[in-house]
Amino acid sequence: MGASVAHYPPVQQHSAAVVSSKAYIIGGLRHYPSKKDELYPWSSIFCVDFKSKSFEMPSSVISEPLPSSFAAGCASVDETIYLYGGETKTGASESELSDQLFGLNVTTMAWFTVESGGSQPVARTGHAMCSVGNQLVLFGGYGLEPPPGILAEGSRWKPRRGARGWSSELATLQVHPLPGNWFRPKCIGAWPAERACHTMTTVGENKVALFGGWNESGTLNDLHILSIANEWTWSRVRGASDDPKLPFVFNHTATYLNPEPEFHLLLLLGGMEGSNNKESKFKQNCYLIDVQTGLTTQLSDCQVARAGHSSSCVTNPDGTAVIYVHGGIGESGGSVNKSLVFWWSPGCFTTLKRLSSLEEIPSLAFEERHRLESASFRATVLQKLVRKRDSLTSQERPNSSRQQKTTFPLSIAPDSASHASGSVASSETPRSNDHDEEEDYF
Repeated sequence: MGASVAHYPPVQQHSAAVVSSKAYIIGGLRHYPSKKDELYPWSSIFCVDFKSKSFEMPSSVISEPLPSSFAAGCASVDETIYLYGGETKTGASESELSDQLFGLNVTTMAWFTVESGGSQPVARTGHAMCSVGNQLVLFGGYGLEPPPGILAEGSRWKPRRGARGWSSELATLQVHPLPGNWFRPKCIGAWPAERACHTMTTVGENKVALFGGWNESGTLNDLHILSIANEWTWSRVRGASDDPKLPFVFNHTATYLNPEPEFHLLLLLGGMEGSNNKESKFKQNCYLIDVQTGLTTQLSDCQVARAGHSSSCVTNPDGTAVIYVHGGIGESGGSVNKSLVFWWSPGCFTTLKRLSSLEEIPSLAFEERHRLESASFRATVLQKLVRKRDSLTSQERPNSSRQQKTTFPLSIAPDSASHASGSVASSETPRSNDHDEEEDYF
């Protein structure tokens, strides 16, 4: 049990995960009450209960020392939230990096150290982690150099300053029913460039979307899909030339929305653009991205000018969803105190409704008013998928006539090296195939 509260204190670079109908916000950086320009990390927990529409700060049981952390990787599997790495102090020229993996059982609210086998990833910050089934999937970050022979072919560690550098390491760990060994899978396709402050979002049952971040070349705007259905496969999704350009951004959030079986969307909120944190500009981003085609639409009515925040999404029985945006760094440089609540519906999925509180429910008139623009976006996505499907069919059977188009949902095969994009950015590992002018397929 814990104390009921009106809201959580302002934090930035914290962690967040959803279990059932509750969002758990963990740790982060806070400003000293008497020293507004100084930050300190803490390890408190804040719970948003979407079902009862209430807030509380539950008391957690710590069986061993749990360092206060920020910029850590966070994901949930069943009733447990996992927290990996991050930074553990401020004030010095460089913060201390963590290589520990902790678990929080939300039923007992007890923290524990996860004892895993294999070669655990080295200490890092700014990495991203999500869960697919019963395993954690971790990518990238900024930290120490891995031991020789650890990285899979295609991934890299690039030194930047002192003993720290950028990483494109991909590591996975089965955590349920019992922790297994850390694993670095071999992947087909072009490996994404090393980076930090990006997002990894679970898409459907067996795919992960990687977006944005930054490295020594600056802010990134590339979207990659990692498929783990059969072989581990990387593919890059490129937006069409007539679509709004994918934003260059880091320290943003990317939330998965699935209005229909054949639609896989990312809701991108906030973030920054620039060469480093001090010289970066806050972006009022609110984009909806179809991860199969790269088709992007900007939702101007719900722009979010913050970075280092969290976005937690809970889907209701009727298919609608509530998205809770908390904390972050504001344009003034201080932590943002005000949380945002958005409502989303499959019926008008290109529109967000900003709510005044968790209790507010949009009227049916609002949804009906925005159905038309969603239908237009839907039709465009389906047309692009048909063209991609037909292009793939003609490539596989070049001597056959064009087949009659089928109806949706489409069954688009996972990417392979023979269906890879050849317009590879210089920051990526080149593909070893002969199809350098083909597009990627989801």
